[in-house]
Amino acid sequence: MENSRKPRHADLGTHFSAFLQQHFFPGQHVVLGLSGGLDSRVLLHLLVNAHQQMDFKLSAIHINHRISPNADDWANFCAKLCANDGIPFQAVAVDVPRDSGLGLEAAAREARYRVLLAQDADAIVLAHHQDDQAETLLLQLLRGAGVKGLAAMGKVSYQRSAISGQLKTILRPLLEASRKELLEYAGAHGLEWIEDESNLDLAYDRNYLRSRILPELEQRFPAARRTLARSASHLAEAAALLEEVAREDAVLAVSDGRLDLAMLKAMSAARAANLLRWWVAQQAGVPVSTARLADIRSQLLNAKPDARIHISLGMAVLRRRRGLAFIERAGDATPARRSPEGAAGLELGDATHPPE
Repeated sequence: MENSRKPRHADLGTHFSAFLQQHFFPGQHVVLGLSGGLDSRVLLHLLVNAHQQMDFKLSAIHINHRISPNADDWANFCAKLCANDGIPFQAVAVDVPRDSGLGLEAAAREARYRVLLAQDADAIVLAHHQDDQAETLLLQLLRGAGVKGLAAMGKVSYQRSAISGQLKTILRPLLEASRKELLEYAGAHGLEWIEDESNLDLAYDRNYLRSRILPELEQRFPAARRTLARSASHLAEAAALLEEVAREDAVLAVSDGRLDLAMLKAMSAARAANLLRWWVAQQAGVPVSTARLADIRSQLLNAKPDARIHISLGMAVLRRRRGLAFIERAGDATPARRSPEGAAGLELGDATHPPE
């Protein structure tokens, strides 16, 4: 009997169209982060086809990490893809420090996002998929991340530019698609893509999980990647609820960007930590670890009244005066003032390694 099952890539196209209808709008300028690998190659193809039917502006950017000896060839490959489709393209080379203390994966990610978030666009479109989501959740679990980190990546999320301070929208239309679906789609449309040799290097944590751990899990739990990604989605709902609580607390405890420390002290430890984490992300635009957050709370609430509090937070400084905590840009005497009604701060779970 003839097999009537639909190919996986048919569902991919349907889900992508639904995402576009919900999150793209006429006149919007979106920038695709294009590595040239399978994931972003499929997304480019989908976007080019949609661009011909919908009224949005599409351009692409390739981040050259200059780590691989093939890096320049990858940039040229992406340039040709975009030239063939008439898509504006730029390649940006970055310096990835090997002695930053972050590790090569995290340093490359930081350099990449610095460029992506500096783009003059309404949204940045990235090609992360379901397998990436599962890997990210496992990585965050092994790092002891909290709920926000375990929420991994969102289909729509917001991240603040370290350069401009602006909150940028990040769209991930393929987050519910598996790598198998992407492979099938690419084969059905005759797409070519590049393979990054570093994906085989088990020195990278993500590659180790992808090549060794997840295949073992799938021997016992065949749907492991899908269910891990679903768990990340549930955790994202929990993170959203915690943020809603923080916003409600901020109505009473935060005025003109300044945090009332008497009100913070009156809260339970968990609720105070939740508000403080949210407030720092809103005002300084940087995430803080649980240990760092506990130290900040201790200094703010327990230091002597006349103690001078000076806590560096990236490009900002946290200070205390007359029972209020405030954050100001380094070298600027004016406290940072971002509305509590602003968008959802920093995404902590975005941990993909180059080139995607």
